[in-house]
This record gives sequence, C-alpha cells and structure tokens, in this order.
Amino acid sequence: MTETTIEISLQMKQLSLLSLLFVLFLTSACVDDDGGNPIAFIGRADGWVIDNVDTDFGAKATAAINALTDEEIADDPRTRDAIVADYETRARTASQVDDCDRDDILFFVQNGVMRIILGNVPCSEDGDASPLAVFNDKIYSSNTDASEITIREPNGQFIDRFTVLELTEDRFTIETQRSVPDSLLSDLNYMIQYNMIAN
Repeated sequence: MTETTIEISLQMKQLSLLSLLFVLFLTSACVDDDGGNPIAFIGRADGWVIDNVDTDFGAKATAAINALTDEEIADDPRTRDAIVADYETRARTASQVDDCDRDDILFFVQNGVMRIILGNVPCSEDGDASPLAVFNDKIYSSNTDASEITIREPNGQFIDRFTVLELTEDRFTIETQRSVPDSLLSDLNYMIQYNMIAN
C-alpha cells in the first residue's frame, strides 16, 4: 500500500467519524427540541402551591418503636407510650397540609432564591407553619436535566438534595431521604415527598 493510499484511507475514516458525530448531534438536538428541557418550568411566573406531602415517616417510626426491647425502653427517660405519641405527632406535622396552606405560593426566582408568599387564608393555630415554609429564603440550584434540586442556606451551607420525580407545566414533585436525630431510633431513615401543582 502506497503512502498516498494510506493517507486517503485515513482521511476517509476521519470523514466517516465526523459524519457519524454530526448525525448524533442532530439526533440529540431534535430530541431536546421535541421534549424541551423541564428546567424551564421550575421558575414559572405564578409559582407553585402545595397539593400534598407524602412520607413513610409514621410507618417507619411505628416499626422501629415496635422493634425496641423493654430493656432499651427502660434505658430511656420516656415510656413506650410517650415515644409512640411523640412520633405520631411528628409524623402528622411532617405531612399535614391544612386548607389554610393551599394558597401559600412558592416561587423559584431567577436569581436562585426560593420565596414563599403566604396567602390570605390564615391558619388558626399560632406557629402552624406552611409545609412550604422550609424552603423560604433558601437558595436552589438544579442539574442540567432538572432531575435534582439542591437547597442551600444563603451563605452556601448545604441543606438538602431532592430528586425530581415529576416536573411539567402543571406538576412539580420532589423527594428526599431524611434521618431522625434520636439516640433510641438512630437507624430511622424515611422518605418525604412534596407534591406541588401550578398556581
């Protein structure tokens, strides 16, 4: 094989490779154009309102408390009934959405700030915070395909990372795993999911 033949053969291979890369680029560009990147929905101008909060906190707590031996309970200042009552209250607080919460609006502002605007319907109990209040005045960021949302304090301190389960024009669902800071139930990890709908 002559040197010229080898050079032509290499040029043909390079041309074939470039053609393949170009076709792959066009294919991925078409997919993006057809589906659209859902990240555009996060900062909707009218914001999001809470639909419901799902969690397996109660079920996980009940199972963990039932697994405690009498000896383990005896080492704790609380009785078994007191522990059950405490966790029932915490489970209810974690997932309860009152009617007065449904007009509170969460905005994902373009500068990365999360802001909750409380609606006109006040909650009757003092200190009954909106389930969306945990996001107020926090900083958010998303990965490029909007499959994760990271929440931080304004000073940059990490708070939580949520998996985005659904993000459309009308629905925004995020989920995370949390742990309970309780020496008796140290292995209690649970799921919490915020289901939001377009305002």
